[in-house]
Amino acid sequence: IDLLGYMGWRIRVDMTSIHIENPEVEPVPRHVEEILSWVFRRQDEHFNTLPTSLVIRGLGQYDELIPWLSSNLRVTNLTSGARVSEQWNIISLLSRPVAPMSNEWALSDLEIIDLCVFEEAAKSEILKMVEARHSFIRTVEDQGRGNVTLKQFKDIRLHEGRINGSESEAADAEFLGALDKIGRGAEIWWEGVKWAGARTEAELVV
Repeated sequence: IDLLGYMGWRIRVDMTSIHIENPEVEPVPRHVEEILSWVFRRQDEHFNTLPTSLVIRGLGQYDELIPWLSSNLRVTNLTSGARVSEQWNIISLLSRPVAPMSNEWALSDLEIIDLCVFEEAAKSEILKMVEARHSFIRTVEDQGRGNVTLKQFKDIRLHEGRINGSESEAADAEFLGALDKIGRGAEIWWEGVKWAGARTEAELVV
């Protein structure tokens, strides 16, 4: 699913791509759910088990679609280019179970995440989100409560939400180091370059 422009989503499942693009009149989320349910029912019976890529360019009133998609598709890859306020909502949704005392998490199959870091405060929120998900996995494993349904991240890709053509800042070594520490082996990327401790992978090759 890809939200293109200010408002629009694209869902990509195998060879199927579904676009909701810049509607003139925003339909209520329930109406969108009904449309998507109709589309999903007409796909192969294994459609909801295939890896799905979700790209968000705007969120608006559709934040409640994320838990719904989590229940109906196997979303493994999330890219968000949403505005600052909307990205806070996305990170918040991913940072906690869907309900108090629940073991269910939004986008529990998520393994690859690509986020804009619009402002300094976003770094701490991203750290909290990754820590919350990975701590839950570790707790379930330590308590031997059976299979863990929440997946840990394999790739965490970050880039700046540049404003007015501002130049890219250098990678924040302290932030990326902290992320690497709680990442449980996830590969960390900053502006398309893989993080390799105090030096980037590109610098290590030289």
